[in-house]
Amino acid sequence: MALDYTFHMNLRTYLLPLPLLVGLAVGPASLADDEVEAAASFSNTLSETELAGWLDFGQRPGSVDRERHLEELMLVKFLATQAAWLGLDRRVAVQLEIELREAALAEAAMRRVVASSINLTEVEIEAKYQAIKDTFTLPRRVRLRNLYKRFPPDADEVAKAAVRAEMETLRRRAVEGQDFAALATAHSDSQTRFQGGLMGNVPAGRLTPEVDALAMTMRPGEVSEILSGPDGLTLLFCEKIVPKVERSPQELRDIAHQRLRNQTLRKTWRAQEVEWLAAARVVYRWPVVESDTAAHTALAVAFEGGGLSRRQLEALMAARRPLEQVPRQRIEQRVEAYLVARAAAQEIERRGLEDFEGLADRRLWARRKILASKASLHWVEQRFDPPTEAEARQYFEAQRQSFVRPVHFDLAAIQLPLPGDDLQKSFRQAERLVYQLESGELPFAEAAQQFSRHSSAEHGGRLGWVSRQILPHAYGLKVLKALVPMRVGEMSGLIQDGDDWWIFQLLAKQEERPMTWDEARQKAENRLGNERVRVVEAQLRQELVQRLRLEVVRP
Repeated sequence: MALDYTFHMNLRTYLLPLPLLVGLAVGPASLADDEVEAAASFSNTLSETELAGWLDFGQRPGSVDRERHLEELMLVKFLATQAAWLGLDRRVAVQLEIELREAALAEAAMRRVVASSINLTEVEIEAKYQAIKDTFTLPRRVRLRNLYKRFPPDADEVAKAAVRAEMETLRRRAVEGQDFAALATAHSDSQTRFQGGLMGNVPAGRLTPEVDALAMTMRPGEVSEILSGPDGLTLLFCEKIVPKVERSPQELRDIAHQRLRNQTLRKTWRAQEVEWLAAARVVYRWPVVESDTAAHTALAVAFEGGGLSRRQLEALMAARRPLEQVPRQRIEQRVEAYLVARAAAQEIERRGLEDFEGLADRRLWARRKILASKASLHWVEQRFDPPTEAEARQYFEAQRQSFVRPVHFDLAAIQLPLPGDDLQKSFRQAERLVYQLESGELPFAEAAQQFSRHSSAEHGGRLGWVSRQILPHAYGLKVLKALVPMRVGEMSGLIQDGDDWWIFQLLAKQEERPMTWDEARQKAENRLGNERVRVVEAQLRQELVQRLRLEVVRP
């Protein structure tokens, strides 16, 4: 059956009052020729194939009822025709967005084409199986937490005895039932303190022989005796025993096959990317890219068979800052990704695979959804009434409890490199620096100037004020966990992050408090504006459905 659904749609009724709906002065209440053409060009019929393409594009059949799917589909289809009627499809940014989306779908399809062409021999699979079979047999493991107290550098027997006395007190508290994770977080000098002392599931042979012999015999809930080491003392806590896990030979062969297939695909695809990029012969015209006075139409990037103007490059980057401020490496990475997707789309066309696994429908609906979103945005902008300052102030007063200024930390930091050749030596040097700082032997600002590799070194390590929300993104979650319980003037001790050690000092702290109007002004305007946008979007959708009078009619 060619057509499974027909929609009764009062398009003339809808298009006639369009000027009133969107606030555009386009003439009297009669249809212009181009409006009639726009209405006539819209098909009010839907085939089962078209519906299948829509569902395959990314809609979840079980998420809403079938009629809701049909309504959403037809709204997208209609809004896409309106975007073309409004000329939105001729905008450079829109055209590039459509090209990028269609090319991305083609690239994904091309990956599947390449994957389907991979043929692995039994010899290759067997070799991979032999290589991985032992790694997937997990031995019995003990889930451990530790609490470590280091000796001060060059500690004498008296200093070591003081550390042992503190550790005995901590062990007694743990044995009495206090939470070991909380004790480790508060008192441990180990990097595991940021995870409550968690060492993970430890198999036999992972630790030093003396510690390993003890750990493997511990029972769940047991606290170890104090373990002595050359640099400090350790307590262990056993949370649970994880039994040995073995996989069947067939499971391991399936894993080997999938891993080998994925590795082959990555290698093959990377070789294809290199070939495409070499054939593109990209030339970056950096004087155009990095000039704030260059014409938008000036060619910024040239490549075989095409190029990107400065305006197109700006749209491709979608950066919030001017193009001339974007690092070259980031521009090159984005352009290369675009060229790979573009080449994949051309390869799909060259091979005649435009409809490979429903690609044609996916690309069609991708284009329609982009255009529909632009038409919807166009109409929202016509109706949207930006909040006045008085309205934003009233909104702020009504929602005052939700406008909170988070905790802010005034920080200084020292960033030390973590060389891979002698980790123990670098650790001891870093520990000695911590001791010099804590004892007052060396001022923090002076140490930062002498040893820190961070750009703040010349300013004594001063980072300035950082909010609690920004801190994890800027310096990592470990730093936030270390700073929250600290008092002003305290230092964090060593914190490992990637290839660096960090030492932070808390110079000042501003607790969470209600925001003032001046602080909340922009946030209040944005919140109120977003709420109004959502209301307008809902109103437009409702009016569209009512004016189009969507009705499913089975032939």
